[in-house]
Amino acid sequence: RCQICGLISRREMFADHIVPRKVRPDLAMEPRNLQTLCGTCHSGAKRALELRTAKGWPQIERDGSPKGEAWT
Repeated sequence: RCQICGLISRREMFADHIVPRKVRPDLAMEPRNLQTLCGTCHSGAKRALELRTAKGWPQIERDGSPKGEAWT
């Protein structure tokens, strides 16, 4: 089940890193840092979030939680 839109699919689901590997490589294989996403959400909403993160917003604490403002 997609954790963003709720789609249930057996064909196109992705294991996604909640905190991107570029930000916290030490969490790459941590089960609590993984979520399932459908192809649309993985390439759309999640990609947009990762691009904002790469530009410096939102900042992430050492434990992987958002720093300051909440994720949008």
